[in-house]
Amino acid sequence: MKIRQLFEPWKVMALLAATILSIGCSDKTEKNQGAQALPVKVATPLKQTLQTKNTFTGRFQPVEQSEVKARVSGYIVKANFSEGDLVNKGTPLFYIDRRPFQVALDAANADLARQQATVEERETNFRMVNGLRETGAISNEEFDRRRLSVQTAKADLQRAEAAVTNARLNLDFTTVRAPIRGRVGRRMVTEGNLVSGGSEMATLLTSIVQTKPIHFYISASENDLNNLFNSGTDRTDIMGDSIAITLNGNEKQVKGNIDFIGNQLQRGTGSLELRAIVQNKDERIQPGMFGEAVLYGSEIENALLVPETVIGSNQNIKYVYSIDENNQVQMKPIQIGGLYANNMRLVISGLSKEDKVIINNIQKVRPGMLISPIEATMDSQKTEAQ
Repeated sequence: MKIRQLFEPWKVMALLAATILSIGCSDKTEKNQGAQALPVKVATPLKQTLQTKNTFTGRFQPVEQSEVKARVSGYIVKANFSEGDLVNKGTPLFYIDRRPFQVALDAANADLARQQATVEERETNFRMVNGLRETGAISNEEFDRRRLSVQTAKADLQRAEAAVTNARLNLDFTTVRAPIRGRVGRRMVTEGNLVSGGSEMATLLTSIVQTKPIHFYISASENDLNNLFNSGTDRTDIMGDSIAITLNGNEKQVKGNIDFIGNQLQRGTGSLELRAIVQNKDERIQPGMFGEAVLYGSEIENALLVPETVIGSNQNIKYVYSIDENNQVQMKPIQIGGLYANNMRLVISGLSKEDKVIINNIQKVRPGMLISPIEATMDSQKTEAQ
């Protein structure tokens, strides 16, 4: 009985030591499991020879557009077009009541005839006194008065002729004609309405836009311009270049040609304006529509491409995650170019062909993190400009 009591404390101590050892081993195992590196796939950039391209968003605007306004005041008696018609330059669109203007023209013609008679009368009188002057039968003062009266009558005649011309113009302006060829808009006034004309506050009657051909305007940012000119393209190379434009919600492309490049960056936006002309023969493109344009540049040998999905963004900085020689994650800022087939993005700078880029588990990695790399390859299919 005494021997059993003697050994029982040792049993307790042994059990306690075993428990502590078990706990320590368990903690060590958990720490080892927590320190296990995250497995991720890595691959070097895809290297190819490709034709560079630059993508821009732009908007279509008419080559010519005009607001049709009245040039004389009066009542509309007839609208001579259907809304949406294609009209030629000079086509009559509205008729304004011409009767008051015809009366004004008749009065101007009558005044002109009176002034012509006055000039003829005074010229006859002047010829008579001119003969008397040689005999001394008329004074120099009377001679000068008759001569000046002829000049005054001729000035009045010129004013009367100008009044006739003005009255004739006003009469002609009662027929409102299309100033350009294009597609006419809706009627802003209808028959019987009084319109004002001949001033900045003249009544707007309708509008006309030319849609065949049509312009496509692009605002290229500094980054876009750097991408474009880094590809070996300069200003003279771009002029006249072909450009492919994809309409919003439509996979079909239309072709155009660059016909204008701005001469300076716009202060407010820091962008340069480019313009292309599109023939638009079927007139399916309307002013105000948006599109995405692709401008092709020169060929780049050994271009580096990575999937668009592996590129991260921090404000204006684009980056990818790669690994160093110790399998630790590092962030690499890059400058990107156009998007190509298979969703591959051109990398202009910031990446070398030996860099191992992380291509999966992007959201789980952080700079400085230890990972377990799994060698993989980028999409090796042929990459062509879309």
